Amino acid sequence: NTANYRFNLGSDHSFNFMLGQEGVDYHYEAFSLMTEGQNNDRLTNISNGTRATSWSDTTDSDYGFLSFFARGEYTLKNRYFFEAAARLDGSSRFGSSRRWAMFWSLGFMWDMRNEEMLSGATHWLTTAQISASTGTSGNSSIPNYDHLALVGGGANYNDNMGIYPMQSGNEDLGWEKLWTTNVALHLGFWSRLNVDIEFYNKLTTDMLMSVPVSFANKGEGFRWDNIGAMVNRGVELMLNADVIRTRDFTWNISANISYNKNKITELYNGLNEYEVSSTSTKLVVGHSVGEFFINRYAGVNPATGDALWLTK
Repeated sequence: NTANYRFNLGSDHSFNFMLGQEGVDYHYEAFSLMTEGQNNDRLTNISNGTRATSWSDTTDSDYGFLSFFARGEYTLKNRYFFEAAARLDGSSRFGSSRRWAMFWSLGFMWDMRNEEMLSGATHWLTTAQISASTGTSGNSSIPNYDHLALVGGGANYNDNMGIYPMQSGNEDLGWEKLWTTNVALHLGFWSRLNVDIEFYNKLTTDMLMSVPVSFANKGEGFRWDNIGAMVNRGVELMLNADVIRTRDFTWNISANISYNKNKITELYNGLNEYEVSSTSTKLVVGHSVGEFFINRYAGVNPATGDALWLTK
């Protein structure tokens, strides 16, 4: 649901305001049943079977999301473009004290092509823009109920159905937050060649991660938590050109190159490193995500047949 209001003040000032709301109410449930004994192709309903051979069901899954947002845009002389936005997001996947979070963004774009100083170049300079933006966003991509303390059914106690503590929950679980800053230059020449270069810095905090806990603590082994921080910095360059363009045929070439530097700046509980079991990888403060840490193979000991490994 959105409401939009636009107006101009003279020929130089343009305004655009928007208010909105969105919500998601998700529910999933399913069951299956298989029967046999239908010996007539016209009697294939489940109820026509003479015996049930298998049946199963799945646990219901529910998820709720609610958001309120607003955006304001201002354009000056069709050259300078300003934008500010804010949104309030709530997710049922988080604890009651951290279920809601506020996110925001600011943006600016300068269309240099519309400046008088470049009026003589508009026949070959089709795009000339500088843009900058900064803002925050959130991530809630975790299972639906992991902030709750739950018990589960299906346990077998001396051939009787029982329930057991399934997870202890974490009511302090909250949004993962990403703060992104971008600066970009967009150039176009002769309506055939476009060049875009963008520099970015992305800071992720309160990262959502399934972290290990002692099995002595309720026997879980893992639970979701907000841990640590990570930085991504880089640059992206994109070229797009119409090499041949006629009325009946167009040959377009696109190329892009990017560089990204990733670094973990903080882990949970003050740890400097954490080994991800069965993956040969570790999360290490000051290093990138996904680095491999493995022993280097040095061959076979001819006397014993045992494997040899390098220690340095």
